[in-house]
Amino acid sequence: MASVAVTTLLEELSLTIARQREVLRQLETQKSTVQSNLNAILDPMSRLPLEISSDIMLSCLPTILHPDPHVAPMIFLGICHSWSNIAVSTPALWSDIRINSDSTISQDHLNLIHCWVARARTRPLSLSLHGISTPGLCALAAGYGHQLQKLDLYFPSGEELRNVTGSSFPTLDTLTIGQGYREDSDDDDDTFYSPHAIECIEMLSTAPLLVEFVLDGIYFNQQVQEGPRSLLTHSNLRRLRLGGYPSWGIRASGAYILPYLTLPSLERLWISDCNISFDDLFVFLSRSSAPLQSLAISFPYYFDTTIPPTTIERFLPLIPSVNDLDMSFNGGVSRDFVLSLAVAAVGSRAVPNLTNLTIRGSHVECSHYDLLLGALSTGHASRSLLQSFKLVWYGDFARDRDSEPGPDIIAGMQKLVADGMKIYIGPHTRNLI
Repeated sequence: MASVAVTTLLEELSLTIARQREVLRQLETQKSTVQSNLNAILDPMSRLPLEISSDIMLSCLPTILHPDPHVAPMIFLGICHSWSNIAVSTPALWSDIRINSDSTISQDHLNLIHCWVARARTRPLSLSLHGISTPGLCALAAGYGHQLQKLDLYFPSGEELRNVTGSSFPTLDTLTIGQGYREDSDDDDDTFYSPHAIECIEMLSTAPLLVEFVLDGIYFNQQVQEGPRSLLTHSNLRRLRLGGYPSWGIRASGAYILPYLTLPSLERLWISDCNISFDDLFVFLSRSSAPLQSLAISFPYYFDTTIPPTTIERFLPLIPSVNDLDMSFNGGVSRDFVLSLAVAAVGSRAVPNLTNLTIRGSHVECSHYDLLLGALSTGHASRSLLQSFKLVWYGDFARDRDSEPGPDIIAGMQKLVADGMKIYIGPHTRNLI
């Protein structure tokens, strides 16, 4: 066969193959369309109203949302066009995100995060940043600052936090600042654990509508708190939770922020490892003159337990609106103080709305249970608001049997319980009443 004929035949075969490939491509497209139509017919999600299918997807969200193609909501994007359209059309699926950044975030990852947040449209955002504060993440927080309702910042140092403090968060409702983690950190370096008080104050000043502020498991370096204090008055903050860091020998908890604050609207205050002086605490309470309803204070093990009764006389008038009072002494406290606090709180007109009183810690036995019983009986008879009293110590037993209430006291307490009052006296493992 001549070369011309062979060449012609080869061209014809190539054209035939090309035509068959085009036919095959069209058939594949038709098959995909038919399959999609069949999926739409068989898929119950596609037959449901968007509101219901969206609610179903929302119920599948994990507790912590982060960009993972194998976990909701991103997994919905790869199931089919119908599911993807529903997911993209549901802004609530994308209004919450947690980002862990142990190192520099790649541009592709950052683009994915921006795409995620953009799908939330105009919904209030919840953003949780853990690890190193990269410029891209700071830009993300700043760019959506006007839309953020909840912001969690877990950075390994105050320098990381300062990368965010220059932004404005006019709609922020809840702010949490916690201890971050860095693998190459030195545990002996104070800057590793948390930011300083002044940096947290700067964050508060950027969020005028903030309602809840949490310091989670951090402490402040005491040395940097010295010098003149610039007070910040925050008129909208109603809930403040100051959690200390459980470390050895550290005597500077989240309570160190209080001398920098005036909070006239504060309703709930929770302090862990409160090692500021009573004077600093009293000045804060007096300066704020807030309508506190709930106050829980835990004092660390190295706290001075020799507290004079005059301290109680100064303390109670500063919290006249409190309903729930919970005081914990991890290092124990004198029996006379326990009695003085209980009797004064129950019988004092300074806290007329007191409903629940709890005193707990290591060795917090009462010096005279008969006086305590008398105070509880009088308080319960004259003030129907008093509903609960707890005296709880750590360990299975008190230091000695003389520290426990006698049979007559227990009988009197049980009568109050029968009258509707809740009483718990004893170790945390069992109620002696």
